[in-house]
Amino acid sequence: MKDTTAPARVSRAVSTLTDDQALELISQARQHLAAIQDVQSATLGVRKTSALQSLVRAAGASRATVNEASLIHIEYERRAGEILLELKQAGEYGPGRKQHTECHLPAHQVTHRWQDMARVPEEEVEAYVAKKRASESGEITSAELQRMGARIRRQEEEARRMAESRAVEAKPTVELSDCIPWLERQDPCGLLLTDPPYATDVEDISAFAESWLPLALSKVRPTGRAYVFVGAYPGELHAYLGVLLRHGWESQVLAWYYPDTLGPNPAKAYKSVWQAILYTWGPEAPPLIGETLTEKTTVQRFNMNSGIEHGRQHQWQKPDGLAERIVRLSSEPGDLVLDPFSGTGTFLLQASKLGRVARGCEADPEMLEIAVRRGCLHE
Repeated sequence: MKDTTAPARVSRAVSTLTDDQALELISQARQHLAAIQDVQSATLGVRKTSALQSLVRAAGASRATVNEASLIHIEYERRAGEILLELKQAGEYGPGRKQHTECHLPAHQVTHRWQDMARVPEEEVEAYVAKKRASESGEITSAELQRMGARIRRQEEEARRMAESRAVEAKPTVELSDCIPWLERQDPCGLLLTDPPYATDVEDISAFAESWLPLALSKVRPTGRAYVFVGAYPGELHAYLGVLLRHGWESQVLAWYYPDTLGPNPAKAYKSVWQAILYTWGPEAPPLIGETLTEKTTVQRFNMNSGIEHGRQHQWQKPDGLAERIVRLSSEPGDLVLDPFSGTGTFLLQASKLGRVARGCEADPEMLEIAVRRGCLHE
């Protein structure tokens, strides 16, 4: 009589699994990995590849096949870590957050290791894998990558502490001024980061964009970058993109996506939950800083967090996390950051916290007063 119990069926499946079949399963898992964008799918993938890894070992597969099974498991762990780091940066992951309580994640120690592994640069992972593959007895494991990531995390934390310490000594400065005369007096900067008035607030958006943007971009060093937040209105986008194209600046349109907005839905149009960020860089600009690939996508997701209880002082005040990410990815400590439309000072304050020299101007005395209350120094 045949044994049809589950353990017996699993045992037969393991005993008949060939290296070719195992490699095909690994290939399918890798194809699926490329499409994963959420933490639930990544976590499920980690669990499935862990089971696959155990199955391959139990089948007595070759060392090379076992290593490939270990590698796909590591790739899923790194992907889960990347997504968690992005959610944490956006304020959507952590104690008490929905993503933290409803995603059925493993224990904190496990997800912490995933995040450490995600910090390891891709080229270092490739070098580690190549070294193990070249060794006859080399076994690919996640432990070494976890140690490498933990070391990088400690270095980042120390750099952040040093930057914050320097920022205490040098507050960001803001001046009551129109942007044109203020820009004319400024030194070349490493980063221009600003949020000018939208088309709804100026009479002729095309003339307005042409009046200040070329001058502002002329203040960006050849190695620098610029980010300009603009409204997601066709006329406004056309006006600003036209300036960039006419003046020959290489550019890209990024999107700040804020899914937490409330209010009535339009009758015929779609509800807007994004704003455009025009990103440009100088001809000698180095690669963006940072190793977390999910931070460097064209869609930047940060909740609006409307209301003064979240620290918001103005309707279109940008999230601190979004400002911090742009500054961190696009400049180095000690770089000059300029904001000719400082508003409530968000960009200047985050740049200063990261050890940059932050200078701005604001034409509205009430907005400038808010920036000063938040920590800027009025020049």
